[in-house]
Amino acid sequence: MEKEAIYKGLTVEELIIEKGLISNEVLGQIAAEYFGVLFVNLRTEIISEDILKIIPELVAKNQQIIAFKSLPFLVQKMVLKSLWLILKI
Repeated sequence: MEKEAIYKGLTVEELIIEKGLISNEVLGQIAAEYFGVLFVNLRTEIISEDILKIIPELVAKNQQIIAFKSLPFLVQKMVLKSLWLILKI
């Protein structure tokens, strides 16, 4: 399967989805569980513009991240401080 993916210019994950062996959503759930993070289907989430502005657009694009729910102010401040430290490294 890896050779076929390389031949088609796809990742193995993209090929598995293309062949219909697994859905994109199920693959996302598996990846979230593996990495110990919450899985959220952004196709069904309604995200307000205020929430989207929590993470600056440039940072969101570069880090491929998105805010989808508001956090209490102190938690939000800790997350942004952690993100800033990651970006400085």
